[in-house]
Amino acid sequence: MVVILAHVLSTCSVYYDYSESAYKVAFFFMMPLFIYVTAKFSRKSKKSPLKKALKMLMYFLVSDILISLYYGYVLGIINPTNNLLAPRYTLWYLLTCFWLHLFEYIIRNLKPTKALIISVVIALLCGFIPFIGEDLSTSRTLTLLPFYILGYYNKEFNIKEIATKYKNVFYILTAIILVFYLLNQNVIRFKDVYMKYSYYEYESILNNFITRIILIPVNCLFCVSVANLITKSKCILTSLGNKTLYIYLSHGAIIKTIDSLQMFPNNPVIGTILIFFFTLMTGILIHYIIEYIKKYIPKLFNYIKSSTFKDKKLQEA
Repeated sequence: MVVILAHVLSTCSVYYDYSESAYKVAFFFMMPLFIYVTAKFSRKSKKSPLKKALKMLMYFLVSDILISLYYGYVLGIINPTNNLLAPRYTLWYLLTCFWLHLFEYIIRNLKPTKALIISVVIALLCGFIPFIGEDLSTSRTLTLLPFYILGYYNKEFNIKEIATKYKNVFYILTAIILVFYLLNQNVIRFKDVYMKYSYYEYESILNNFITRIILIPVNCLFCVSVANLITKSKCILTSLGNKTLYIYLSHGAIIKTIDSLQMFPNNPVIGTILIFFFTLMTGILIHYIIEYIKKYIPKLFNYIKSSTFKDKKLQEA
């Protein structure tokens, strides 16, 4: 939901011309925490890294092709055959998961501390590669690798215990950094927060190298604070947990449709709220449609198959 909200705020802030601060803050923790949780559940999975990677690749290829065709031939906002190596909008996460699952073959043979240090070094040094960027989601994969290591080895690092024991310290530090950032947004530009661009795209290579050094622990700090705020008890949102995949896959296309057709209510506040809930509810509807198809199409084929063989047996008799 946070991902959907951030993307809705991003789109609405451009149309309504209001402050971008709300969704900018979300990017301090949104994807790092998403990757952390992905790694945590990935380690619990009994499937091999290769199977998990191929599953993500399958989701990516199918989604990327369908959404490219939709953006190109329905919305007319892109050339569907242009830059096929770059994932469409939100789909980079699937490709990043593909690479990260493959990295597990290396990660699980390294000691946790060594793996973390190597991942941080990679995240920092990859910015010196001039051509690194969106293609094949290489930049995001390498810069988010430390958070995958932290999630994969969360028990070894005693992250849960540390986060609980010092939660007030994390809250205070997060609040201080948040206030400082909101008052001095030029210190860390929004483009920096993504951590997906080469340092050579900036005026000062050294300054942005230092910025990334600062951003990695800041992201960790925000992730811990947000994680501590999440309730462990079941609530109305708990049932959405099993529906996140198709909601995630579809929400980008839904937002792009709203943006392309300019389906924005006049009031900025009401408009943002309505667009958020419309995107969420449409994503849930798509989830149920896909689940319905997955459930009943095989039954239909089995019925046709059994009926065909039954007719043949009757004819032979």
